[in-house]
Parts: sequence; C-alpha cells; structure tokens
Amino acid sequence: MAVKNVISLKALVDKGSNTIIFVESDNDFIDVLLSFLTIPMGTIVRRARKHSVPLEKGCMSNL
Repeated sequence: MAVKNVISLKALVDKGSNTIIFVESDNDFIDVLLSFLTIPMGTIVRRARKHSVPLEKGCMSNL
C-alpha cells in the first residue's frame, strides 16, 4: 500500500497586484521552512569561502 504525504497550504492572493497577502499551512511544513532559515553561520561562512571574493571574519555585512 502506498503512503501519500499531503501538505495543506492555503494562500490569500491579491490578483490586482499579483502578490501573496497571507499563507497558512500545517505545523510540519512551517517547521521545515524555519529549519532552512536557521542554517548555522559557520555553514554559511564555510560555503562562502569557495567564492572568488574573500570574506572578512566577524563582518556580517559581507555575507
């Protein structure tokens, strides 16, 4: 028997200006989105070292 994962997502869209006003979802989906936003700063600095412009340590504005 196959198991389906379903994500319930409700969005309020202003069709005149083509913008999203409000989005509502289940707790599990929101937890996953927030986990993507809370990547540790060490990971960001480590990945940014691979770019041609060097980072200055301790300066958040350069990220």
